[in-house]
Amino acid sequence: MAEAQGPGRGANKANTNTKREGGGRNPGGRRRGGGKERGRGGGGGGGGGGDQQQQQQGKQQTKQGSSRKEGGEVRGDQAKTKGNQAKPVSGGGRRERNRNRQQQQQQQQQQQRGDGAGGRNQTQTQQQGGRGKGVGGQEQHQHQQQKGGGATGGQKKSGGRSRNRGPKQQQPPREDPNARAAARKERERREAEERERERLRLEREEAEREAKRRAEDAADRIRSHLASLKDARSRLEASADLSRRRAELRAANSDPARPTERELTKLDSSVKRNTTLNKKLRCVTEETKQSVLADVSRANQRKYVTEAAAAVGEVLFKQKDVSAVAEVCSAMHSKYDEFASALLPQLAKVARGEVGQEGLTLTRKRNALRLIVELLVVGVHTNAGPLERMVEEICEDVGEVSTAEEEEQQQEQQQEVDQRAQNALAMLATFAKHGREEVLGTPSPAPALGPEPEDGDYEEGAGAEGGCPTREEVAEARARLGEAGEAGEAAASGGGGGGSASWLPEDSRARLRDLVLRAYGVGVGRLASRCLLLRRMEQSNRRVLHVKGELTDTQRERVEQARKVFDSLQRSVASLADSLGEDLPPLPEEELTRVADGGSEGVVVARMAAGSGEDAEGGAFDDEETRAFYEDLPDIRAQLPDVLVASSSQAPAAPAKPGEGGQQQEEEGNLRQDQQLKLEDLLNLLRSCGNKEAADSCSLELCYLGLRSVRKRVTKELFSCPRQRLDLLPHFSRVCANLTRVHLDVGPSLVRQLEEEFAELSANTSLHKDESRVRNARFIGELTKFRVFPFSSTFACVRSLLDDFGQKAIETLCVLLETCGRFLYRTPETAVRMANVLEVLTKKRKTRNLDPRSESVLENAYFATKPPEKSVTVAELPPLHRYCEHLVFARLARGVDREVARQCRKLPLHDPECRDFLLQTLLSVTSVRVACIPLLASVVSQLSRYQDDLAVDYVDAVLEEVHSGLRRDDCTEHQRRVSYAILLGEVLNARLVDAPVVLQTLYIILLQTKAGEQNTQVPAEGGSKGEAKAGKGKARSVRGDRVSALFRARLVLVLLTTCGRTLQRRATAARLDYFLLRFQHFVLQLGGLP
Repeated sequence: MAEAQGPGRGANKANTNTKREGGGRNPGGRRRGGGKERGRGGGGGGGGGGDQQQQQQGKQQTKQGSSRKEGGEVRGDQAKTKGNQAKPVSGGGRRERNRNRQQQQQQQQQQQRGDGAGGRNQTQTQQQGGRGKGVGGQEQHQHQQQKGGGATGGQKKSGGRSRNRGPKQQQPPREDPNARAAARKERERREAEERERERLRLEREEAEREAKRRAEDAADRIRSHLASLKDARSRLEASADLSRRRAELRAANSDPARPTERELTKLDSSVKRNTTLNKKLRCVTEETKQSVLADVSRANQRKYVTEAAAAVGEVLFKQKDVSAVAEVCSAMHSKYDEFASALLPQLAKVARGEVGQEGLTLTRKRNALRLIVELLVVGVHTNAGPLERMVEEICEDVGEVSTAEEEEQQQEQQQEVDQRAQNALAMLATFAKHGREEVLGTPSPAPALGPEPEDGDYEEGAGAEGGCPTREEVAEARARLGEAGEAGEAAASGGGGGGSASWLPEDSRARLRDLVLRAYGVGVGRLASRCLLLRRMEQSNRRVLHVKGELTDTQRERVEQARKVFDSLQRSVASLADSLGEDLPPLPEEELTRVADGGSEGVVVARMAAGSGEDAEGGAFDDEETRAFYEDLPDIRAQLPDVLVASSSQAPAAPAKPGEGGQQQEEEGNLRQDQQLKLEDLLNLLRSCGNKEAADSCSLELCYLGLRSVRKRVTKELFSCPRQRLDLLPHFSRVCANLTRVHLDVGPSLVRQLEEEFAELSANTSLHKDESRVRNARFIGELTKFRVFPFSSTFACVRSLLDDFGQKAIETLCVLLETCGRFLYRTPETAVRMANVLEVLTKKRKTRNLDPRSESVLENAYFATKPPEKSVTVAELPPLHRYCEHLVFARLARGVDREVARQCRKLPLHDPECRDFLLQTLLSVTSVRVACIPLLASVVSQLSRYQDDLAVDYVDAVLEEVHSGLRRDDCTEHQRRVSYAILLGEVLNARLVDAPVVLQTLYIILLQTKAGEQNTQVPAEGGSKGEAKAGKGKARSVRGDRVSALFRARLVLVLLTTCGRTLQRRATAARLDYFLLRFQHFVLQLGGLP
């Protein structure tokens, strides 16, 4: 009986232990679970061993709980406990409950996944420990724990997890926000200190570079000044040496000690010796001078003096050897009396270029003239008469001053005249340069010195690399220069320079000086006329190029020839001015443009290039034609069918992805064969479109093929513009702008490709990519002007190039600025950003040490973007004249004509100047609206009551304008002639002229011939058949020029429309009827109206 009750008691005891342990783990949850298990355990205690199936199920659930969470294994001592007796846990459970309370207080918010696995394993382990006594109750307890749901099961898991995890896991400490903020502040402080140190270092380096640069500049100024002092001293010393040599030679030649015949016979007179000497005389140089002088002293040339003079007279020597030749000639003159008389005619022939000397060059002529002057200075010949005649002949070749109109009419003959004038001026420049003091008596100018260095330059230049001249060295060089100048003055005074010598009469000097100065004045006038002629030719070519787009070869060659002539003439005149010490006057500048109509006097107004902003003429563009090209785009959507417009109005297609190639091929395959052929034709047309109309037409045709593949093909074709055909870029950009207005994906796609290409080219700096960079920059600039390329993207490209600022970046930046810089500078929304870009560009130019080519292209790009501001020059009118213009142009309107006439009466019309200006203002029909033309006649009519002659002069001026317009027959004056026809009719309506005068003018307009002849025969009053016969022959001349005849018919209609009712009065009605018959006959002879 005791054995039978043992297991039951053991099972009850095990259940009690289980309840206690559960309560120790989690008192709040285990207590409820323990009560249920105790009841079930007591009921099953008499059952003995319990159900085996429940034991197996409990074991499987325990294994599943252990495998779900590795951290839920029980402790090693509990896992290995397999005894049948239950351990007393009363004291241990109390300690564990205290420990759990502490853990709950510290870890109230921490719950980890799989906490129930530990509790289940612990219960299973204790149940296995009491298996021999109460297995059934424990298995039922385990099964109930595994099935337990809701809050109870969750609390068991939490309680078992918190107890059986072993050592307590430390939670990482939370970061203190204050400590984190303090660390961030410390880090920012260190970074700020590092930046400040870097800034100070850069400033220090910049200050050192600036000091070094200032030192180098100061040293360069001092070196330049010292070099100029040394150069001036060397020139003064050379001039003093030349003056001394000339004085010595002149003294020797004034009274030469020639050898006697007996002394000459002792010298070598062989043919071989004389032939060799003559060969040497042909090309005397400074190096061979002593040798030639030695041969002259040893040879007897009494029989060969003429041959020796001819050898020298060939003038084969160079200009630098003239002094040596003069010294040899002086030696020959001192030995042979007839040498000078034989030499001078030879030199005169060469200098004049006489018959037989046509092949002479200008250099030989100038050398011959200089040798003649040198021989006169050294005293080989003393007669200045031949020199005066020679200079006079040269001055005659300069010619007389002719106007630009005469030169334009006789351009072919003027070329030869200009060539002679250039040669003559060049020879006169040589004569004035080398005979300035001795022959012309004009003192030489003081040698030009470099800028004087400042006192502080010596201290700054001391730290320059390579050293710097000291103040003492500069003072010593200046003292030596003064000594050289005094020596030169002494030599010139002693040698007869400066006009103090008696070897050349003063009247000869005055005549020579007057001849040269007169020729110089003629040369200056000829230069001015050639300048005006060249500018007129260039302006004419610009007009032709603007209208026709190209120049003929003849026009281009004429301009090039005129430019060459002008350049040569300018060099010759400038050289003569420098030789005479004169300042070359400035060339005439056509700053004023006469804004006048026809033959009447106009107001002189100059319209210069505007500055920045919208005030510039044409807004953001230079002229109206350019503005129309970039802004006036055709409305292609209105010309397309509604189906194509609806399909194109959808959202733009997304960028192509790698998997969309098949779709594109499918769409291209959907094109019919005729559409593919048409697409190829349109692409060929796109490659050759060179004007605005072709671009618009091609855009419209491409829009009819509205498939997406077609648009991609067109975008690819636009992007693939050849880099050698930059002239196509504006038209390609216009096509892109037109297509973008219909298909929204064309422009962004092309922009994206250009941006990618720009990034590639910016990274690649190879030489063979230069043309691609230029094409890319030009394309971006053209699309920017069409507003297809976003302004922000354009400025991003500019900023990238400014940051790089290398050689390639500078070239690309200049191309971009030259293409769209002025547009961005004049556009209001981008003007400020473009001004900032130019400011940054200027700073970088100053701080970088760029090569001359980069400096030049940057300067050109800067002024292409922001042209230099020029003031608008307007002819200033007197206040009285401005008031006249205000009355006529501003105040004159309907109902105010009487007031305007009253104010005009108050003007001093007795003054001829004021009266003429008022008449001129009242005749300016092109400056007022058409509705105000009758008011002009009304004002004159009211003034005629008090000024009879004013009305007469006004009518005469109107008739003269009508007749002169008929004589000129200029198509550019059609609007002007129509306005004067209206004014003539209004003058008749105002009763300022008689009706017969207007009828006579009608016949003159109608019967004007092409050659300008007029039929002034007017039918007599009353009309007859003879009147029609009188004008019958003249009517046949109408068949000449159809365009002129049609316009004359228009003038007649305008005049009849204006004053027809006045001519229908009784006195002139019959004559008007006859004229209308003649007019109908005239119109019928034209063969139909357009």
